Amino acid sequence: MLDSVLTHYQSNVMPIANAILNSHLNNPFDPCLVMEGSALLPEVVSTLDTERVTSIWLTLADDVLCNRIYDESRYDQRVKEDKVLIDQFCKRAVAFSRWLSGAAVACGFTLVDATSSEPKSILSSLLEESN
Repeated sequence: MLDSVLTHYQSNVMPIANAILNSHLNNPFDPCLVMEGSALLPEVVSTLDTERVTSIWLTLADDVLCNRIYDESRYDQRVKEDKVLIDQFCKRAVAFSRWLSGAAVACGFTLVDATSSEPKSILSSLLEESN
């Protein structure tokens, strides 16, 4: 299943993200661009002009990620069949998150644990990385 997610991101999402990133990189009057999303694959971002691009990856502990999925889906109010689908989605989300974190580390990017970090701490990490 992870292969199908990656294929989808690479063929459908990354062309759009690349167009936005390249437009920003080619515009000297555009001082800042923040993009986020799990579809921004480290292997693609690593090929960008690193003097003008700073990349960090926000991570969550597996249990926090699943708890958010369960809370937002109102898991406790669902019938058994729905819970099975939500459980499968949670497993896929955890597997993808682990893969993405490993890929980011392999590309030399900074991981920021958003599980316990306050937004100011995350921003500070980003600013430190960009200097």
